[in-house]
Amino acid sequence: MTLNLFKKKPAKTAPVKEPQETAEAPVMPSVAPKGTSAGADRVLKHFFVSEKTTRGIGMNHYTFVVADDATKSEIAKHVEALYAVKVEAVRITRLPKKRRDIGRHPGFRGGLKKAIVVLREGDSIAQAQP
Repeated sequence: MTLNLFKKKPAKTAPVKEPQETAEAPVMPSVAPKGTSAGADRVLKHFFVSEKTTRGIGMNHYTFVVADDATKSEIAKHVEALYAVKVEAVRITRLPKKRRDIGRHPGFRGGLKKAIVVLREGDSIAQAQP
């Protein structure tokens, strides 16, 4: 029994046709296709762009803003999978949050975690080029 506050009659619906079964259902690959990596959007947020990081691109050093709980091995795995490159080293640094006052309203500018990824000689990431 349903509660019908305004004594409205339920709308009549047309019968639903069920789709016919096909001979063979498509098989999903168990491994992510090249150029994607499961969970990469959680670990790698975006490129970190500054004058210093732009100079580092010439030496195969690419800087990413990463999740606070990301590890070096996770970062290396996702960069290799997304950009089809070979990672030689990963260095991590944390930038602290800083006090920022706007008028008389105190607040903070959030801190972040950066990862500097060193690639093998000859590899590059086209999306990071200035």
